[in-house]
Amino acid sequence: MALDKPGLINKLKQTLRDAKDQAWSSDQVAEKLADAIDTFVRSGDVVGIKTEVRDTNNSFVGNGTQTGTGSIK
Repeated sequence: MALDKPGLINKLKQTLRDAKDQAWSSDQVAEKLADAIDTFVRSGDVVGIKTEVRDTNNSFVGNGTQTGTGSIK
């Protein structure tokens, strides 16, 4: 799934409105912003990863390609 930038923008705006309305401390604002960004980043799928495989002597062994979909944990 693609990252939902409009959803993140809405969450950030709501957080800032809540912070103003409820007179949050800077720590409270930072926590809520970090939560919104963390949720945003973890919502995306990881696809198409390609890598080189090397042995312990750093000699090229082959290529690796991701199949399927991964996620950020």
